[in-house]
Amino acid sequence: MTAAFALLLFAGCSEEMRDPDPIFSGDAGVKANFSAVINDLSGSSMSSRATATAWETGDVIGITCGTGQLNIPYEYSGDATFTAVSSTNEIWIMGTNPMEISAYYPFTGDAGTTPDAIELYTSSDNEATEETRATLDVLYSEPQEVTSANNNVTLPFSHAMSRIKLTFQAAEGYSLSDIQLYLIGLKLQGSFNTATGEITVDDDSVDD
Repeated sequence: MTAAFALLLFAGCSEEMRDPDPIFSGDAGVKANFSAVINDLSGSSMSSRATATAWETGDVIGITCGTGQLNIPYEYSGDATFTAVSSTNEIWIMGTNPMEISAYYPFTGDAGTTPDAIELYTSSDNEATEETRATLDVLYSEPQEVTSANNNVTLPFSHAMSRIKLTFQAAEGYSLSDIQLYLIGLKLQGSFNTATGEITVDDDSVDD
């Protein structure tokens, strides 16, 4: 007879050239098309996988391109592709010089502004079900350079949280009801930096 325990710990359109747009200082460009994948490292002992490894309808990511297109919301539209939530607020790759693109999930804040960090609390209640664990499932796509010569951009996301599973097997003559498990000194609170993908742990949030 075996039993498994899991916990999360803090450890990630038209494509033709358009006329110059005044908000981009006169540079012509192309509209970016986005697809995204979630890296699955579930084979490792401490995988960068908190819950899901696939996108679901309604998932919204925030994409930043360069310094002028901040936190633009894109929604999953199926087949690993994302489309802009608003057709009037889409990302364009301007000019001929490389531009840097990064992204995070889940979307927060307002388009055009740098979002605040996402606060995380890994309490027992927040880890009780797949649905509640999903609220802790933050992801980040590292910055990459793109140019207008290739406007089909794939965003590789990684989970910023880690999931550890503890599996116990009863020895002969014992049952799993004989096991008492205590996890002490856990730091339950922290924040996810949407700009860098870094997790910061609150050292004062220790569970005794």
